[in-house]
Amino acid sequence: MNTPDVGKLTIQEVISRICTLNEGIREFWTVAHGWAPDETASLLSRSRLDRQVSLSHCLTLWEDEHPPERREGARILGWANLGSLVEGTMKWFLSVYREDYPEGDGAITRHGKIVEPEAAMLDELRKFFFSHVWIDSEKDEWDSWLCAVRDRRNAVHAYKDREVGDVEDLHEGIRKYLLLLRTAEGRVPYPDGVYGPYESVNDL
Repeated sequence: MNTPDVGKLTIQEVISRICTLNEGIREFWTVAHGWAPDETASLLSRSRLDRQVSLSHCLTLWEDEHPPERREGARILGWANLGSLVEGTMKWFLSVYREDYPEGDGAITRHGKIVEPEAAMLDELRKFFFSHVWIDSEKDEWDSWLCAVRDRRNAVHAYKDREVGDVEDLHEGIRKYLLLLRTAEGRVPYPDGVYGPYESVNDL
């Protein structure tokens, strides 16, 4: 599969690819019985990967700069949109590998109790991925970006002053999300090691 550098794509092309890839993930993993382990397949069949697709399409709302009276609010909602997608993709990835999730040391915990991946919050997922998923050479880059997404997403609590950047920062975040999708999708198993969702028919 030939996947172009995200930096060479327009933001419209990036969003289109995100939508197509999340739709392919939804189509395969919500009906994975017979391929995935029973517990994994049941968990994914209950997941709302359809909402990941819908939220992907909502990214088109942030393609252009909004009028001044809506600009700050739109940017905050854009980061909330992106943060929800990032969190959902990380949960999907851990759900695929549900049988490998630690039952003791190493699991996500909250107030001394183990938190299942589907109930984890973004920052909990960030820390888990840092310790268990990312390879050493990519840890710092992904962790830094996830911290930025977390902080800007939290600007939805609008009364407190938080930095949200400009529309170009949001677009760079959306581009990086496509890279996250590519990375996560490339590390999950598919039948024969061949089948898998694609971003665009032009890449086949």
